[in-house]
Amino acid sequence: MPLPLSLRRGGRRTSMPAALLLLALVLGAGAPPAARADGIFVADCAFSHRAADDPIVFHDMPRWSHSHDFFGNGSTDASSTLRSLRRSAGNCLPAADRSAYWAPTLYRQGRPLKAVQFQAYYQDFFRYGRVLPFPPGLRMVAGRPTGRASGRGVVRWTCRDDHGQGAAKPPSCESTFVTLRVTFPDCWDGRRLDSPDHRSHMAYNRKGGMEWGPQRCPASHPIVVPQLQLNVVYPLHDGEGVTLASGSIPTAHADFFNGWKPSVFRHRVDDILNGGKACDDLLGCTTIGARNTEPVTARPKRKLVDRFYRPRSAGMHTHRHG
Repeated sequence: MPLPLSLRRGGRRTSMPAALLLLALVLGAGAPPAARADGIFVADCAFSHRAADDPIVFHDMPRWSHSHDFFGNGSTDASSTLRSLRRSAGNCLPAADRSAYWAPTLYRQGRPLKAVQFQAYYQDFFRYGRVLPFPPGLRMVAGRPTGRASGRGVVRWTCRDDHGQGAAKPPSCESTFVTLRVTFPDCWDGRRLDSPDHRSHMAYNRKGGMEWGPQRCPASHPIVVPQLQLNVVYPLHDGEGVTLASGSIPTAHADFFNGWKPSVFRHRVDDILNGGKACDDLLGCTTIGARNTEPVTARPKRKLVDRFYRPRSAGMHTHRHG
């Protein structure tokens, strides 16, 4: 199951050292002794801007989407490409992460709320096979903007310091802030950077990270990539009067456009995720397990398919993507 590393920056508190928290999470999850925790690192980003754009689903179609809150790369708009992301500085730590992250704007009683914290966890827990980095320009969507079921653990709401299973709607957190956690697919087909439905090129491991023992990628998507989990903390303590720009709470989702500097990202995947470490740019690294000696399950094609897809209903203006 996804086991995040809770870290703070900008003067916020750290509840306990990274290694101790990580070990506590592993033990608290009830994992068997044979389960192997590989590694994790965090990109700590900030709110950038808000716009009715979606460079994946409505590429080059400004203001066709519902409102999104963007984190990381400040240049992100409807026409963003890998080149444009690389040319623009982001607000993430580490600075080599110029990726674009976004989620639908959250409203309370009709008033938009700005997230107080955003973190992207890149992790590998209890999966079989050596992890390979995301290819430059990879695009992913997690969750169902239509409100259909997203699958176990894909979208969940928790209180800020609660890393458990979470709930389908914001819980009552008393004095603690509510957090949206979205987990992306962790298996890639090795051929495409996107697909017409923005999902088919990616898949979740067979057991969805929810069973004991090593999790394996399906044969259709054999390449093990980092398991990305986005965590968005909002300045509210419960879900009363809360809606999203995409609709009701079940429409929660998130998007990712990979803009990492390739050499840095490759090093982090090999040295941290495959190296059995937990790392943060402020707190440093701690060894949490043995180095991953499992084989690479598959290699990507030499020439990848990279194209942007317009929705079939491009002739009809809409504010809900799916």
